[in-house]
Amino acid sequence: MPLVGSVHRMVEKYHSLGHHVIIIGHHNHPEVEGTAGRVKSGVHIVASVREAGSVEIPDRKKVAYVTQTTLCKNDVSDILEILIQRFPDIKGPRSNICFATQNRQNAVKQLSRKSDLLLVVGSKNSSNSNRLKEVAIQCGTDAHLIDDKNDIHLEWFQGVENVGVTAGASAPERLVEGVIELMLDNGGNEVIELEGTKENIHFKPALFA
Repeated sequence: MPLVGSVHRMVEKYHSLGHHVIIIGHHNHPEVEGTAGRVKSGVHIVASVREAGSVEIPDRKKVAYVTQTTLCKNDVSDILEILIQRFPDIKGPRSNICFATQNRQNAVKQLSRKSDLLLVVGSKNSSNSNRLKEVAIQCGTDAHLIDDKNDIHLEWFQGVENVGVTAGASAPERLVEGVIELMLDNGGNEVIELEGTKENIHFKPALFA
């Protein structure tokens, strides 16, 4: 997993070589803002395919890119494809994408297939935590992003048999444990840890009916 500092150094390096630098990432994200702030000019933030198609660069042969490290490969592949089409000489790392993030999303897909409800423990302003929730919903599983056990509403469990629990990359383990304990205290009867994921809680049918 690349360090944010290495991305900062890449931006500084490309800028010193006279390149305009495109940061593939979310607007207003702390990491992206911090990376952009490493140089005084010539930085462009691109968060979507539409923006990739419209970003203006003065010299098409002097372009480089870096990516927000909490994004996964799937999040940037379409954007990068457009940039390469528009700027064939674009420079950039082989990959500074967090493949741990990609693996976590793949694990959520697996967990969603086994769950009626998925809880993601993570900060509301965490892009990778929000993405985990989105992945679950895209898989057809009801999902909620929670800071900790205090965000849980017991009515969510009505008619639910299997509850999956996962966490964002920066969520402390103690918060996940708190969620597990709350569900066990409210009728959860089995904890199964899936490889590559957090715990999966099994509830008796109609436990909260």
